[in-house]
This record gives sequence, structure tokens and C-alpha cells, in this order.
Amino acid sequence: MLSLRRLRVMKHALKYAFGSLLLLILGLTAATFFVQGNHIKPFAENALSAALGRETTIGDLYLDKGWMLGITATDISVANADWAPEEPMAELDELTIRFRLFSLFDSRLDIPLIRARGGSVEIVRDTDGKLNWSSASSAGDAAAPEERSEIPSIGEIEIADVKISYLDITSQRSDLLLAANIEGVLRGKQDVFLKGNGTINQSPFTFEFAGGAFDRLINPDGLYPVRIAIDGPTRLRIEGQLATSEDGETRLTSVRLTGDDFADLGVPFGLPLPTTPPYDLNGTVLFGDKAISLEDFAGRIGDSDASGTLTVDYGNEEPRLTGSIYSKRLDFDDLAGLIGAQPDPDETASESQQKAAEQQGLLPETEIPVALFRSAEIDIRLIADSVLSPVAKVDNIDMHFILKDDRLTVKPLKAGIANGELTGEIALNVRDDIPSADIDVTLDGVELYRFFEDTDFVQQMGGAVSGRIYVIGSGMNFAEILEAANGGGHLVLRNGRISGLIVEAAGLDIAESLGLLIGGDVSVDMPCAVAAITANRGVLSFKRGVISTSDSLLLTEGSVDIGARSLDIRVEARERDFSLIDLKAPVSIRGPLQDPDIRIGGIDPFPFFSLPDEEAQVNCDWLIEEARKAAPGRPGSR
Repeated sequence: MLSLRRLRVMKHALKYAFGSLLLLILGLTAATFFVQGNHIKPFAENALSAALGRETTIGDLYLDKGWMLGITATDISVANADWAPEEPMAELDELTIRFRLFSLFDSRLDIPLIRARGGSVEIVRDTDGKLNWSSASSAGDAAAPEERSEIPSIGEIEIADVKISYLDITSQRSDLLLAANIEGVLRGKQDVFLKGNGTINQSPFTFEFAGGAFDRLINPDGLYPVRIAIDGPTRLRIEGQLATSEDGETRLTSVRLTGDDFADLGVPFGLPLPTTPPYDLNGTVLFGDKAISLEDFAGRIGDSDASGTLTVDYGNEEPRLTGSIYSKRLDFDDLAGLIGAQPDPDETASESQQKAAEQQGLLPETEIPVALFRSAEIDIRLIADSVLSPVAKVDNIDMHFILKDDRLTVKPLKAGIANGELTGEIALNVRDDIPSADIDVTLDGVELYRFFEDTDFVQQMGGAVSGRIYVIGSGMNFAEILEAANGGGHLVLRNGRISGLIVEAAGLDIAESLGLLIGGDVSVDMPCAVAAITANRGVLSFKRGVISTSDSLLLTEGSVDIGARSLDIRVEARERDFSLIDLKAPVSIRGPLQDPDIRIGGIDPFPFFSLPDEEAQVNCDWLIEEARKAAPGRPGSR
């Protein structure tokens, strides 16, 4: 097949040899009647091999003779790179091209029809990040037209049952990215329009691409309007203005990006992004040599405002996502995807997320995408000035996510909680077949009353909680990690107060058994409450928990079994001037976490606790030191 560059040279030569035009037309006409397709098949194979930089073979070649010349090739096969699997880089069952013979002498070749049916395209990435198509595209660049006006005018495009797959040799990640049917128009002054349907990773989808006139796309003289719509497992809308600067930089300006889940944007790049509620963002997309950036974006993700810049660098061995996200007011529920959870059904969420949330258990069971974590790098800072968090009472957030060498860390991890602060770090290690996680956090000055702000007894609640928790666990999801957690820590409440309404709500018998009988809405002072916690294979145990009140000491011990989603706790009251005669019936709390049973008596009282004299019993510093001694040492990090 003649190259477009050669046709362009021929066209200029004929301007000075008009007399030969008739002979040339007669010759081409004769060729269409006397030459068989397979006669020129070797020439076509050589031309395609040179253009693609890969050996190309054709099964049969057919000519539909006439002024509208039709060429149909069957069983086309393009060889893969030497280092890639032996399977062909591309295969097509049938390719048909029709073009007008007289357009050979026009300013642009006119191709009314391109139709491809059946076949596959394989994209392979080697250990150095090189794609199997890279050298082929270089050869194509050498054979490309020098001027965009040489690009053909294409009438109809039909692509049916063509599959696109992806293989990463390093991670052995293999995906069927796309199986598509496409049709559309790329012609002169007509607006560009493509539509199609197919499957992405076995999920059905439809798409539409609409733009300005085809002439404006190949000969840009300003902004080119673009609109893309994708509907499938998620919904994605992209609208903007495409512009190319003199230095070759391409931007999609005034972009509006909307969709059901921000994580879907990471799929084409192999990035493990967390699930999010529906988003609506405006910004600018910059297409660099080996990077794509979403610059100066602003909008909403779920019920949170969001702004910042994100860049995907795909020129290295592994795709790398960098940038920052800032929120003035973040809805804490929108961060559920960070631990594999879904937004609550009554929160802003897509239809599929709402269904998933209704089926979600107490702990999220979404599997950690190990292959994605092993084949990507991330460096993202998330800062929120204020946080909407009615239950957890989170005030603000500062988190730095770094994924490198198969290990994701969140460090620093800072969050204002109920006028206090949570600090620490989290690490997720995916180097082994089963991921493991380290969590090490410290609480300081978390005020108890903040958790009761929406109640009638907030004024009678008080005290500040401090402590430290550190656990290590392994599993394929967040639930399994907690179910296998080992570690421990301690929690402390100083200068606490609890409303009498809460005591009365617990029941008269229980209040009497705990020595907390009071009248009216007054508070019970709790100068100190301390608990040492041990985690062993997902069972959180605490012994010698002590709550000091003005009249008595409440002694506690028990466990919470994360795997069984159950608890078994008992509480016993002792008077300040304790003697065995004064021993009251213990209170037990047992059963499922979401609906435990509370009973009085029926269990043996605690063995005699070794406590100091009465004055020391209210010494919080002594109680804290005892709790720290009882807590286990920190396990080694993985």
C-alpha cells in the first residue's frame, strides 16, 4: 500500500505534468480490474511491517474493484516484541478499508470506511517499564505525515469484538481491560463522534466521544471542544477544551470531571486508589511527555469540598502518583474507602455503593489489591481544616501517604479529636503473600463531653482521655487484620464526670450493685479511670481496670473478641473502706457487640485486688503506672 508521504510527493509532481494524469488514472483503473488481492499481499505485508516496526502477516487480501476501491485483509497478525510473550501483539480477523481513487490527487486521502472485526490487542509492560508497543510507535512516527493536513478524512469507523488486554511482567498482573464495539465518524468539517459498548474487566459499559469538526482536531487553531461519557459499573463524564501550545504541550482546559468513584480513574494507570463517593471536579488536565496532571482542581468528593493537584508519572518502572488534596470541610464518612469500607447508605453514595453498604458487616471485608500496591508508587498529602464527624468527633486531619517498595505508610498521621489530638503512624506491608499492617497511635487530651454534645446530659460529662494503642496484624482485608491483631496499650481518663441520667438509664439494680445510687441529673465524679489492654490474635483483653469514683472503686476485666464480634466484661464495685463483707454482686456484660446482655450476679467476684492504702487509691499517677506495667511491650514492626 502506498504511503501517504509518497502520495503527497506524487500529488505535487502531477501539478507540473498534467498530461500524465490521464495515463495514471487509466493505469490505476486497469489495476483494479486485472490485479488480484493476493498478488499485492507481499507488498502490503512489507509496508505494514515497516510502518509498525513488527513483522506483520496477512492471511488473504481481497480487492473490491471500482472507483471506490475496497481492500479487505483477513487473519492479520502483528508480532510481539522479542522480550514479550510469544503471542502476537495484535491480531485481527478482518480489516476492510475503502477509499476513493480520485482522492489520491486531492489535498487529503478520502477513506469512507474502516471496519475491523474480531481480534485482540495485547499491551505488555516489562521490568524496566517499557511497553511492547513503544518501538512500534517509533517506527510509526518515522512513517507519519509531516503535516497534519496529510491525515486522511475518515467517514465511518466500525470496530467489532476487539479485545484489549494488559500484562505487567514485574507484578504478573494481567487484566482484560477492554472488549469493545466502536462506530463513528471522522470526516472533514463534520463534528467528530464515536460511540461504542463492551466490557472493562468483565463489567459491561457504553461510551460516547463527541468533539468539534475533524478538521479542527488535526489542524488546531484554538480550543477544541471535547465531551466524553462512560457508563458502566461506574459513571464518568469529561467535558473541556483541548488546546496545544507552540512547544507541543497539550492541555484540556475548563475540564469538568464527574463520576461515581474516584478509584476508577486509577484503573488505566494501575494505581490503587481508595473507593470514594461520587465526585464532581473542575480543573485543567495537562498531557506531558510521560505524565498526566489534573492541575488546580476544585469541587466535591461526596459531601466534602476538595482542591489540589494530582500527577501521574508513567515514565518510570512503576506508575507514580504525587500531589496534594486540601479540604476546608471534610465529611469523615467520605474517608471510609481508606480502610475498604463503603459510605453509609444514607450518605452521598452511588447506587452500587449503597447496595454494598447495606450488605457490609461490622468491619469492612474489601480485599486489599496486593498486585496494584506492588506495581505502583504514591506520595499524597491530605489536609482537612475541619471535619464533619458526629460520632468520632474528628476536628481536623493531616495525613501523608507514601507507597514505595511494596509498603504503604501514613506518616505523619495527625488528627484533632474532641479538642485533643491523635498522632502516630500506620504501615501496610504487601511484600508477603498475605499483607500485614502496623498501627501505632497516641491519644492526648481527648475531652469526654464532646461525644455527648447532642444529648441532654452533656453538661454533666467531663474528663480527658489519653493513652496509646499499638497493634500488628495480617490478613487480606481490614477485618482479617484486626481479627489477627497482636499488641496492646493503655487508656486513661483524668478528672472525669458522668451524668446521673446515664447511671439511671442503666437500671436501678445495676446502679446499686456498682455503688452509684444518686438522685436527679447530677454527675458522678471519676477522678481517674485506667485500663491496660492486651491484644492476642484479635482478642482484646484488659485486667485490673480501675475506675475511681468519689465513693467507690469500680474494678473491671474482660475481653472483646473481634473475630467473634462479641464481648465478655465484668465490673465490680468496692467501697473505699473495703472489706470482704462489703463485696457487692458483680455486673457482667456479655454477648454480641451490637446487642450485649447485662446481668447482675451469677459469676464469681474478683480475687482480692492488691491495692494500696485508701489515699493511694485515688492517686491517678500510681494507677497509670500500674496500667503501663501491665500492658505488653510493642511487637516488632513488619
